[in-house]
Amino acid sequence: MRAAAWLLLCGMLICILGACANAKNKKVVATSGEYEIPYEQLRFVTMTYKMDLDDKYGDGNDENGTIWDDPTTAEKYRAELEELVWNTIKENYALLHACAQEGVGREVFEGKEIEKAVDANMTELLAEYTSKREYKAALKERYATDRLFRFYFALDEMKYMLHTAMQNRGAFFTDEAEFETWLTDGNSAYV
Repeated sequence: MRAAAWLLLCGMLICILGACANAKNKKVVATSGEYEIPYEQLRFVTMTYKMDLDDKYGDGNDENGTIWDDPTTAEKYRAELEELVWNTIKENYALLHACAQEGVGREVFEGKEIEKAVDANMTELLAEYTSKREYKAALKERYATDRLFRFYFALDEMKYMLHTAMQNRGAFFTDEAEFETWLTDGNSAYV
């Protein structure tokens, strides 16, 4: 009887801790127009660029730690990290604002068509892993969440819809690079 009560208590504690972690990930850290930017997105982008910059500037020896472990080197690369993070977040929401200007707004972003495409992409992504446990471990290693992957897949779909909407009104781009330049140069949104 005591063992069952102990297991129940442990299970409840795990659920509470999981809910707290999930609530922290969903906490809004900024807004861009009508869109909220959750903590999980900022964390993912920041940690990804921290690892990239450590690979770029570090000595490659994990035993010596990372460039972020030493306050002097951390300060040296902090501005570059902040710029990379800022530009990535800005580009994500610039895309959503550009979509809204072309009539592909939030109702489309949160609609069934995008959800169906995201579900297909998630199914494809999950097929790359041997188990749900392996997938969850990969998410944790990358400082990501399932919800975050869904957001990025939805952004990809919105980008395609924006490109199509613009072509339908006669704004043709000769290649993807030209479209990317238009999207990120002078068409960004205030975050």
